[in-house]
Amino acid sequence: MKIVIFALPALFLVTSAVAAPAATKVQIEQMLSRALEADTNHDGMLTRAEWQTWRSAQFARFDRNGDGYLTDADVPAMAAGQMAPKMQAARAAFDTNHDQRLSRDEFVRGPMRVFDQIDLDHNGVIDGHEIARAKGR
Repeated sequence: MKIVIFALPALFLVTSAVAAPAATKVQIEQMLSRALEADTNHDGMLTRAEWQTWRSAQFARFDRNGDGYLTDADVPAMAAGQMAPKMQAARAAFDTNHDQRLSRDEFVRGPMRVFDQIDLDHNGVIDGHEIARAKGR
């Protein structure tokens, strides 16, 4: 149960990042709160590589049955109704080989719409200035 409680907010964050055309204030705030966790070298900036590393760690939490893929079977029954549309959106955006499941590589390298929206100068790094601007939106 501990894994479910911790992983569901992160899964909502990752899947909601592809479910809508523009990031909402809530999605941006969720991303920024996770940025501290993802900033592995603690320099106050978040690189695309750090975000992908964080996603890789999240994959292990989401892959509840340990088969190496994210499918509907990995969503807890108590959240299946809520997660179905988000899983469908994630599959549509991330599933590059269209096999109806997400591999670790597809998940880690998938669209990073919220990251890209915060990275104002599109240099692959979210710095303090961009974080402040995103918080002010």
